[in-house]
Amino acid sequence: GPGVINFDIAAIKNINVGRDVSFQFRGEFFNAFNHTNFSTIDTNTDHSTYGRILGAANPRQIQLGGKMYF
Repeated sequence: GPGVINFDIAAIKNINVGRDVSFQFRGEFFNAFNHTNFSTIDTNTDHSTYGRILGAANPRQIQLGGKMYF
């Protein structure tokens, strides 16, 4: 089937707020470059969709988060 190209990237920033308190901001990017990854080809000869690619994997997804340490 078609190949898969997938890059997952995370960026983290730690910020000290006080002597014993810090905050972490995190951004995670799944399929960061939004490359289309197609599913496998239908190989069942009994189907009318024989030889076709019928789907694709998830597009880019972004997840943001924050943590406070104390």
